[in-house]
Amino acid sequence: MPPAFCSPRSPKESEGGAFCADHIDAAPTNQQREDFVRDCQRCEFCKRAALSTRGPDQRDERNVIAQLAALWRGNLPLGQAFWEYAIAYGTIANIVATGAAMAAVMVGLPDIIAMCLFLSPLPYILAAVVGVLRSANKHHGAPEWAAIAKIAVIVWGTLMVFV
Repeated sequence: MPPAFCSPRSPKESEGGAFCADHIDAAPTNQQREDFVRDCQRCEFCKRAALSTRGPDQRDERNVIAQLAALWRGNLPLGQAFWEYAIAYGTIANIVATGAAMAAVMVGLPDIIAMCLFLSPLPYILAAVVGVLRSANKHHGAPEWAAIAKIAVIVWGTLMVFV
């Protein structure tokens, strides 16, 4: 079993990355490769192997989670946080949830199900509002745009919840 951290070999470049001494010779089976990857994440070989052992859905899921975490922390540019994550995605989520709630009422499902469907985008809306506010606080451009974005996202969030 390889050590917990790989020990770098003299930097050998291959396809843009240096390989560690423990993983320079790829394991012959997928199971052995997965064992190596689990124990070592420092060298480029291990990072590429880790990505190749995950399915595309898992890679996409990690990217979405990373983007949402960046939004929550305010690490996205103000324009992207406001227009893409709040206005576009938030409004689409709210329209879909409202349509689903209306459909639930029309087919005669209990009102509590319709209410849950209607309120389902609320956590995302809250995250988008907080993310835009934090991005506005970190904005290095004109302070007027940051102030306008703060007011607009609060108005937008209120409309998304109550309309």
